[in-house]
Amino acid sequence: MFFFDKISLSFKLKIIVSSVLIIIFTIISVFLYNYEINRIENQSKLIIEKEINEISKIIDQYEKKNKEKTGIAIKVFENILEYYGEFVETDTSTINVNIINKNTNEELSTTISTILLDDVEAYDDFEIVDNIQRIANVNASIYQKIPTGYLCISTNYLNSIGKRQINTYIPNSSLIVETIERGDTYSGKINYLNKEYFVIHKPFYIDGKIRGIYEVGVKNKLRFLLDIIYNKKKFFNSQYIYILNKKGDEIYKPKLLKEYPNSKLIYEKIRKSLYGYNSIIFEEEINNINTEYVLNFIFDKRSNNYICIIYHKDEYSKSLSYLKFILLFVFIGLLISIYIISIIVNPYIKKIKKLSFSINEFSIGNIPKKINFNYNDELGKAVKSLNIYTDHVKDVISFSQNISKGNINAEIVLKNKSDVLVKSLINIRDNIISSIDEKNKREISDEINNWTNDGVSKFIEIQRNNSTDEKKLSYAIISNLVNYLNANQGALFFIEKKEDETVIVQKSSYAFNKERYVNSVFSTEIGLLGRVYKERKTILITDIPKNYITITSGLGEEIPNSLAIVPLIFNNNIHGIVEIASFNNLKEFQLKFIEKIGVNIAATISNVKVNRQTSVLLEQSVVQSKIMQTQEEEMAKSYSILQKLQDDVSKKENEMNGILDAVNSTTLVAEFDQYGKILKINDLFLELFKIKREDIIGKHYSRFIHSDKETFELIWNDLRHGKERQFTGFVDLPDERKLWLYQTYTPILDNNGNLYKILAIVADLTESKLIENKLEKQTIDLKAQEKELRNLLENSIIIQNKIQLKEQNMSAIMQSIDKTLLRIEYDTKGRILYANKKYLKITEYKLNEIKGSNVRDGIPSNRIIQFNKNWQKVLKGESIEGEITISSKKGGKINLLKVDTPIHNETGAVVKVLFIAIEKT
Repeated sequence: MFFFDKISLSFKLKIIVSSVLIIIFTIISVFLYNYEINRIENQSKLIIEKEINEISKIIDQYEKKNKEKTGIAIKVFENILEYYGEFVETDTSTINVNIINKNTNEELSTTISTILLDDVEAYDDFEIVDNIQRIANVNASIYQKIPTGYLCISTNYLNSIGKRQINTYIPNSSLIVETIERGDTYSGKINYLNKEYFVIHKPFYIDGKIRGIYEVGVKNKLRFLLDIIYNKKKFFNSQYIYILNKKGDEIYKPKLLKEYPNSKLIYEKIRKSLYGYNSIIFEEEINNINTEYVLNFIFDKRSNNYICIIYHKDEYSKSLSYLKFILLFVFIGLLISIYIISIIVNPYIKKIKKLSFSINEFSIGNIPKKINFNYNDELGKAVKSLNIYTDHVKDVISFSQNISKGNINAEIVLKNKSDVLVKSLINIRDNIISSIDEKNKREISDEINNWTNDGVSKFIEIQRNNSTDEKKLSYAIISNLVNYLNANQGALFFIEKKEDETVIVQKSSYAFNKERYVNSVFSTEIGLLGRVYKERKTILITDIPKNYITITSGLGEEIPNSLAIVPLIFNNNIHGIVEIASFNNLKEFQLKFIEKIGVNIAATISNVKVNRQTSVLLEQSVVQSKIMQTQEEEMAKSYSILQKLQDDVSKKENEMNGILDAVNSTTLVAEFDQYGKILKINDLFLELFKIKREDIIGKHYSRFIHSDKETFELIWNDLRHGKERQFTGFVDLPDERKLWLYQTYTPILDNNGNLYKILAIVADLTESKLIENKLEKQTIDLKAQEKELRNLLENSIIIQNKIQLKEQNMSAIMQSIDKTLLRIEYDTKGRILYANKKYLKITEYKLNEIKGSNVRDGIPSNRIIQFNKNWQKVLKGESIEGEITISSKKGGKINLLKVDTPIHNETGAVVKVLFIAIEKT
């Protein structure tokens, strides 16, 4: 140890560092070599098995996806067929076709009956299958049953020359036909032009019998999918994938190199392997080169396929050779490092001198350069501490300079809690930031307040200018509110009562500078509007459901980012609701603004409702004022009479008696004592009650009128105190009659102001009431009739739409007829009204040359009698088929097969005759 103490520091460092590096290198080399061997073996096995399982899952998921797609497509097919109607097969019309067996390509000639769908021939018509392809992105076909199997009559599958594959048929020996004949659905895979498709075949019925198949198919793109996935997944460079079915046929293989075995050889190796053994190592000579292969495989029960991965066995040794090379390279680097260390240690003392110089520089107030010294001994720690302090001083100076230049976001790290200088600088910066933040907050707050105040003033002005027109008011409010909030869409709703029910009525809607549809009515019990109505609280939604609302613009339909629904409340009553939708998130101050102006809007809405009600009341008051004017005129006359009566008491008394006599002769009059006993009663009263005077005088009033005893006592108590009482109501008489009476009871006082009798003047309103009830009933009946008429109108619209659709279908049928057949329209006398282009083309006439000419002009004389008989049958509603020969303009003869069909009007009368024909050839 004494010798080691005498050795220089540089030599000590060389010995220690070299020894440690050699020991570490030896341990790491042994560990890495053994570890790498085990890792390659285990990892290769795990990764290969994982890849095989992933491929199995991909195949399974892909097939499930295609099954789901074909399942959805077949439902679309069924819905479209249901829309078009049922298949109809006619034996009266047949088609001669040449057909091809799909399995053997053998050609046959056969005759098939015509199948119609929506009165259109299904054969060689591709509208339905093309609609399926456009909607569901799948291939589609329709097959018709024939004796040898099922014939394709409509499809969008293309053959090798790009034409549709109609006239091919599925033979009866096919598994598809066996399944369909049982009435089941066939689901599986088929091949078209060496391309595999996932397909579903379902039978369709005519008159309860299977008469055809409709099919959908999706192209199997598994190879393309696996090519994309597998090119990104390789553990070994020589690794390749095969997929074989139970028979050994290739489902998938990559573009292989020539030195790899073919699929048949791999299948033989799998067949010879032990049960459950999924890894085979074998040697094979390919292209005169012996190579050892590793084959991993698994039988996937989900797809009934073997999934195999094969690679060269010598990739193990290659991996180990890479490891040996790396270790050798590291060892050489170690030797070089030792040599370099020996060179570095020599100037070690120079670093100590630099350390001393740096400390001296700090002592005189200068900042020295950092010392490049990375060892971790005592000297290295000292150098490191000095370098850290140098950086710290530089950071403090830089931070101070940034603060002095106004960069208040400058940062500095407090590395030591006892660093008073850094703490002070940070406190200074934080105080500056705090003062600036307070200033910014005040500016933002002032800006929001100004924005809010301007908005309130703006909307007060809008409400003032439009307060008389409900429609203008609602549109002005919602359009300006949407624009002021920089939103995209909005709606304004009023709370109204309709038929004793409170509802939410949409009064105005605004989006993208346009007024939208209004006057929709919503219940207060459901939806977000109903919730706001009940809770009277604002709702803000930022996660809007897909089907709730969309904003339509020139770019399409998008879901907004936020939706605000705000109640409009005034005097604790909700008068309306505002709904705002925006692509921008609505801020809290915007919601508060809506709520703030909502009070004024609610007050305006309330005033609008009051004005509307006032308008109605004013109309009523005009009518009432006329009545009051008449009454005032009558009162004026009465007042004039009373004025004259005051001049002469005796004359007044005589005239009063005359008035009472007149009242007695026109109305029911009776006098009672203060307890309700009858003192006097006129003849009209007795006649109405159907009673004698001696049977009623001195009797209590309640014995003759059945009424509520408590109510009667209250009325009589008021009369005893000198109060006049008037009321109208039903009274029940002893003979079970009900009368509607207007009754006026007036207390009569003596000279001392004491009650001595009560005068009753009663008007019989029974007949008027009956008329009023009858009018009310008529009003109810009129409302019911109005509802029935509205239903009839709605039904007429539906019938009109159906008629329009039928007319469109008829137009399409006539267009189809005009493309293939000759068509002429005659009036009932046989004169030509119209001829289609195909008839004019074949006869070389123009329409104006033959229009108005009679069909009989071209009939030979020996056939005119038979023609007239047939014509009369047509006019009676019978269709006539037959053959006819016509002449062209140039004299050529044309033989036709024709049908004469009567056309009826809505009363069933024949108004014209339709001639349809086709050339006999």
